[in-house]
Amino acid sequence: MSVIFETLLREQHSRIMAEQKKNPEVWAKVAMADHFEKIQKLKDKIDGVPNFRRVPGYKVYCSGQPTKEGFLKACEKVCEKWPKNGKIIWINMRQEPVVYVNGNPVCGRPPNKIGEYAELGNVTSELTIQSNQNSGRSCQDQILFSFLRMF
Repeated sequence: MSVIFETLLREQHSRIMAEQKKNPEVWAKVAMADHFEKIQKLKDKIDGVPNFRRVPGYKVYCSGQPTKEGFLKACEKVCEKWPKNGKIIWINMRQEPVVYVNGNPVCGRPPNKIGEYAELGNVTSELTIQSNQNSGRSCQDQILFSFLRMF
């Protein structure tokens, strides 16, 4: 390993260790896949978009957290009846941050709460933005931390 690479790894490791001490609740989470066996409860299935449905009488649709490909499939389904050049507004009502790994949604949960809803209390837009930024950094840090443990 080059001296420069070793120095960079040491610096990154120090930063990760400081982050773990500053924000231990983030590091106590485990990854939970959003898609699991038997998630689909409705009869009309769209792959990658669990429980996709329309609110009767309105141009309003709902679903579970879609996969990356599922976003496109949901839009294609919506555009079957309405103009393809119309605007689509996608609102994610989820409180906790979601990270996409190989096109699949994953979120963090305490190890004893896998498969349960997150109870986050009073969530503001500022808190959501900060949480999303922290989650992305934490994922990067955990990947690097796992890499460092190999040496």
